[in-house]
Amino acid sequence: MQVTVYQDGELAASFRYGRPPAFHGVAGEEVRALLETPCHFRNRWTGEVSARPRDDTPEWWASTILGAWLGAYGFTVETIGLPLRRPVASLAAD
Repeated sequence: MQVTVYQDGELAASFRYGRPPAFHGVAGEEVRALLETPCHFRNRWTGEVSARPRDDTPEWWASTILGAWLGAYGFTVETIGLPLRRPVASLAAD
């Protein structure tokens, strides 16, 4: 599984499950800051909530990254191989 983040077509960050993230340039540091901003995290597949980022399951790992709403900050997010389980219906519009 992987998540790749771009800003204006340039690589900002890349994530591969089970490996440390890679942040690139100023845009990468923006991504890092957004991921480190305290908030409640919601698992998009189970509906569970956590007060801290988690990566103990593939669903939590992906939910933590996607929960930073990087697209709302001008980033383009591409995913490959996310869990196939259908997201919780009430969270699909989040």
